[in-house]
Amino acid sequence: MPTPSEDLSITNEGLQSLNEELHAVNEELHAVNEELTAKVEELTRLNDDLDNLIAATDIGTIFLDLTGRIRRFTPIATLSIAMSEADIGKRIFDLRLNLDYPTFDDDLRSVLAGGPAVEHEAPCSGGLMMMVRIRPYRTGRSALAGAVLTFVDVTRLTAAEKRLQVYINSLPHQVAVIDSNGTIQLINAAWARFAAENGGRPDLTGVGNNYLKACPSGTEGGEVARGVEAVLRGETRSFSWEYPCHSPREFRWFLMNVAPVEGGIGGAVVSHLNITERKKIEENLRLAASVFENSGEGIVITDAQERIVSVNRAFTETTGYTAEDVIGRTPRVFVSSRHDSAFYRDMWNELSSSGVWRGEVWNRRKGGKAFPVWLTISHVVDSDGSLCNHVAVFSDISDRKETERRLLAINAELEQFAYVASHDLREPLRMVTSYLGMIQRRIGTEIDQETKDYMAFAVDGARRMDNLILDLLDYSRIGRVSRRSKRFEISRAIDKALSNLKVAIEERKTTIATSGSDLIAETDEDDCLRVLQNLIANAIKYCPADRTPEISISCRTEGDLVAVSVSDNGIGIPENQFERIFRMFQRLHGREDFGGGTGIGLAICKKSVERMGGTIVVESEYGTGSTFTFTMPAAATA
Repeated sequence: MPTPSEDLSITNEGLQSLNEELHAVNEELHAVNEELTAKVEELTRLNDDLDNLIAATDIGTIFLDLTGRIRRFTPIATLSIAMSEADIGKRIFDLRLNLDYPTFDDDLRSVLAGGPAVEHEAPCSGGLMMMVRIRPYRTGRSALAGAVLTFVDVTRLTAAEKRLQVYINSLPHQVAVIDSNGTIQLINAAWARFAAENGGRPDLTGVGNNYLKACPSGTEGGEVARGVEAVLRGETRSFSWEYPCHSPREFRWFLMNVAPVEGGIGGAVVSHLNITERKKIEENLRLAASVFENSGEGIVITDAQERIVSVNRAFTETTGYTAEDVIGRTPRVFVSSRHDSAFYRDMWNELSSSGVWRGEVWNRRKGGKAFPVWLTISHVVDSDGSLCNHVAVFSDISDRKETERRLLAINAELEQFAYVASHDLREPLRMVTSYLGMIQRRIGTEIDQETKDYMAFAVDGARRMDNLILDLLDYSRIGRVSRRSKRFEISRAIDKALSNLKVAIEERKTTIATSGSDLIAETDEDDCLRVLQNLIANAIKYCPADRTPEISISCRTEGDLVAVSVSDNGIGIPENQFERIFRMFQRLHGREDFGGGTGIGLAICKKSVERMGGTIVVESEYGTGSTFTFTMPAAATA
């Protein structure tokens, strides 16, 4: 049994142990207290940070419990939607918010019931525009504990969006902005209009829809979709596609371009540009290139400095020069020595003044042989009127020149033959006529009537033969003498013709009226006189005996020609004979009618007019009269 001192010692040891335990607990409590103090201080700082954040933020924020009662709000909310401290603890459904948001209560109840967040743009007083977001308020364990309302002033952003919309609406081509998923975020008026006019579906081409779904089906549509996706993924910098989109009224082509939105935002800008005019120009250029290359005439194009820039296949086939031989050089490379410097100086002077020159030129083939061409050179000017090119078009006329040479030789031989034959025929005719006259005088009146008739027939035949030969001589003389072109007043030729026909005019008491005869022609005056004299003589000759011949001569200008009309009141000409009367030896009447004739007069007129470079035609009403009109070159104005 322990002694009292032992018990005391044991008790003392127990107290000692308890004291140590209490000391340890005290130290632990001190540590916990320090940790709790630190947590309180941290919580105080966090609360201060939250208060400062709420005070400093420019986003209006309201915290609500599950019943919609206001727990707290940021100071900016007092300005943006007119909140006050007195509203804390009130149900927000019972307040009149300063917003034009008709579905606010329904959207908030939906979020408080566990629905998804809601975002809505609503007008506010003072002309402001607020972006209202309603999000669920959840605790750390994700338990729904209410809702958080935020109000962001997007007035300037909305105004900027409107300005942007105005800007892109001003673009004539179609523009849309899509996000990285292909969803259309923005379109301009041209895009909407184009879609409506061409059967586009608003549910595919409008804002909020996926543009990739609007791409047409088929091979081309798949290519377009892949191109757009490649731009959105950053695999390519751009994508382009040309496609036809023909309306019932017109042929149209468009160019689609897809380019990424810069600045790391993502998405792309899609545009459709009407390239119909460009396609038409390309088609015209293709046709022009085909015509240029396949033309049967040689074509040379030079720049303003006369350096050759292009030649066609016919040029190479005609001259022997290839494009490589002449491009970069001047046309002097194939110029012959047939013309002097004055010829080319006159050529370029006319080209400079009128923009075009036409004429016959001798050029040189690659082998050095000269050959004739019919050449046309034209100026080409740009939109400012400045000279940018010359275009020369030529045809090899070697065969034509040889044919002309042969025809001229044959024609000269024929004219010489006709002249000599006619001249030589007159000599025996004069002898026949002379001896017939001598026989008539020697026999006198001792012959019978039948013999007299025979003698008369012989004399008349000789006379008509002489007249025919004289007309043939006149016809053959036309063109044998070089044409003497000069300026003259038509009245002078008319006066000479009337003077030569004075006897016939006076015998028939012919009346003649003229108008416009003061015009100036530039051609061979003798040819003009020959035509006028024949036409006036015919007008008198073919007027019925019971009428007084009435002749009107009128002159007028027709472009660079003078037209002269000779009208009469004679017997007229059937319409089906209009062409025949200008042929050789064509008479519409009996040999003895209207004083007879050889049928060569109008053929002489036609040949003379053509020699002057004009034409002759007739208008007539049978039994009433005729009008012959011929043309000749007018004199150039000073």
